[in-house]
Amino acid sequence: MTNYREIAETYLKHNNPAEDRRLKQEGVREELLQELAEEAEEKERQYLWEMKANLPKDLPFMERVGRTNMLRMTATELAIEEMLDVLRPPPNQEEPEERPSFPSGIIR
Repeated sequence: MTNYREIAETYLKHNNPAEDRRLKQEGVREELLQELAEEAEEKERQYLWEMKANLPKDLPFMERVGRTNMLRMTATELAIEEMLDVLRPPPNQEEPEERPSFPSGIIR
């Protein structure tokens, strides 16, 4: 399973540190990260379910497994993108010139 909470936390720290500090001071950061992670997991399941419904029923087993794995990766990417949209700084704030990459091992 993907650790959406860790991805959201890392993204917020590196891309919107002012908002990260504000959320910590208000005491709502942990709750927000947990809620975002749960929503992302649910979105991933929904995307995967919808995409799997379009797979042909007569596929050989190994091909079906391979395609399902590709669909799972796609569903994960879509869920992460939606989750990070919530955490992105508003357009009027300056974004870092170069987006930091995630340390290896965060996306499992």
